[in-house]
Amino acid sequence: MAALGGTTGRIARAQDGQVETLAGKWIEEESVGAFTIASDRLGFRADFPFFAIAPHWGGDGDPSALVEMQFSSDGESWTDPVAVGVASDDAGQSDRDGRIFGRLVMLESGASRVQYRALDADGAPTDLPSLAFTYIDATGGPSIDDIFRAAAVEPTVERPPIISRADWGANERYQHEDQKRSKPIVWPPEYQTVEHVVIHHSATPNFQDPLTTVRSIYYYHAVERGWGDIGYNYLVDWQGNVYEGRVGGDNVVGGHAYQYAHGSSGICTIGNFMDDEPTDEALAALIWITAWVGRDLDPWGSADFHEQSDFPTIASHRDCFPKDLCPGDMLYADLDYIRGAVAEVLSYQSDTEPNSTFGDGDEVRIIYDGTNLRSGPGLDFTILRELPWDSRFLVNDGPVNSDDYNWYKVTGDLGLGWCVEPNLELLADSVPARFSVGDSVVASNGVRLRAFAGLSGSVIGRLANGDEGTVLDGPDYADGYFWYRIETNVGTGWSASDFLEANGGPSTGDFQIGDAVTVATDLLRLRTSPSTSAGTNATMPFGTQLQINGSPERADGYTWYPVNTSSYGSGWCAGEYLTAGGLGPGNDARVIDGELNLRSGPGLGEDVVAVMADGTLVSITGGPTNADGYAWFEVAGDYGNGWCVGRFLTIA
Repeated sequence: MAALGGTTGRIARAQDGQVETLAGKWIEEESVGAFTIASDRLGFRADFPFFAIAPHWGGDGDPSALVEMQFSSDGESWTDPVAVGVASDDAGQSDRDGRIFGRLVMLESGASRVQYRALDADGAPTDLPSLAFTYIDATGGPSIDDIFRAAAVEPTVERPPIISRADWGANERYQHEDQKRSKPIVWPPEYQTVEHVVIHHSATPNFQDPLTTVRSIYYYHAVERGWGDIGYNYLVDWQGNVYEGRVGGDNVVGGHAYQYAHGSSGICTIGNFMDDEPTDEALAALIWITAWVGRDLDPWGSADFHEQSDFPTIASHRDCFPKDLCPGDMLYADLDYIRGAVAEVLSYQSDTEPNSTFGDGDEVRIIYDGTNLRSGPGLDFTILRELPWDSRFLVNDGPVNSDDYNWYKVTGDLGLGWCVEPNLELLADSVPARFSVGDSVVASNGVRLRAFAGLSGSVIGRLANGDEGTVLDGPDYADGYFWYRIETNVGTGWSASDFLEANGGPSTGDFQIGDAVTVATDLLRLRTSPSTSAGTNATMPFGTQLQINGSPERADGYTWYPVNTSSYGSGWCAGEYLTAGGLGPGNDARVIDGELNLRSGPGLGEDVVAVMADGTLVSITGGPTNADGYAWFEVAGDYGNGWCVGRFLTIA
């Protein structure tokens, strides 16, 4: 018991490699006669110097109350009072035990003593039930000087440099119940396509070590508030660095603006911008990461979003909840500048957007021996392997123009990565014809009828949804589509097969009811109905095991199957991204795409017990288990027993 009274023995010490965060809690009602500093003030001393602190109280207390605090390192010299209200700026998951949590306060320098008083909304002293304070020292771990800094200060259409969770020192045990990796993840990733970007500020000091701030916020969100992770998708510091926030990657739902987190990406600018302008470096990084996550959006646009009409594409927390001050008056005034700058960045993308030679799902082959398969679309990305002539792949993203080349993301038996377009050739003969001469077809989405196969063919008519035709010729491949010549009531011409459906009769596919299949692409959407415009129930990682539970249907250029899964429920998915059978217990497999971590359990937070070389042979003994957005398999081999990501295995 420290000199200023109160119970301070509850210290949480979490360690993950070099990272150590200390956290303690002082609980007013458990104190043995709290020390009275003034008639309306109490005080306590922490068990160690802290750099962040937040009050919280019982859910039956006043949500509009404030807690005024002052801090000292010696008990004689005190800071100016800081009044802290409810932490609505970073509102996300349901808070632990229904408590009301105050805003996290970061200190310029460490303190060990606190004096405080509770105030009602009118500023009069009040009592708050179950009042407690959590204090944090997150200085243990890497600092900004310890990590490689690649500040995002020159925005382009490329992905900005992002400091990973591992680099800023995220303790991944915080994701699990009781911080034990054997326990379930508290907040499993959920996905929804980003339609808006919501900008925040952290309301913390502007120029302190940002990694300490990020780790403090992470602990407060993940552990003390009980969320299991940090709520922001990304964070930006005053030097122009961008930090990875919520685990899960693109389109993962964060916890930063209550319901508005669904369908948005939350970006927190580290600092307090009520009276101060963000640095030029911070603005540049904010523009770059906003342009990246909103690369398919109109920066000046707006749309109906949750309870609001005409909600801006690039918005702030204040736009979600007008009574809140986040992201500060000065940063809020910069929103139009940010929108214009993002639009300028994306206009370059629009002006230089490459024509698509290949489409998603196309089968291609390598036509030059030794072609590099890279980790990203550009010559600066890591070479994963050299590919032999005639290697076969499926296209699942692209094109992206970089270094004067168009790049496509491909997947196949030899791995997953990016290749330059000149080294790829379409295998048109390997794609089964959807229709035969004489077949009756209907237009499914409305389509232009052209004079010859290709987007440059002059339009001779337009078919409405449901218009019928008869196939006369095809398929011919051009401009990323397979074309059929059809006779219709508006003329005879060529139509892309993506916009045609068989007229009558059930669709047939490669799989039968009861077949076991596996997801064969990075992320595959499980939809509510057989259509690309249908809602998304879940996003399934490579290796997810499914079972076909009904007959296929053809729509929007895909063959759709109704499926059941053990982890994601039921729905529809495109059969073009499924493979029969797949990885499972009893299979022999080999490692692809370079070295692969063998972990003690299924999850990125589990200990690495070995690093298996490319080509290593293993036997699958368990799985799949879904964790951290991946399907994990238990394996045995020369490196011992453990778990690894199925995406980097192929059947031997």
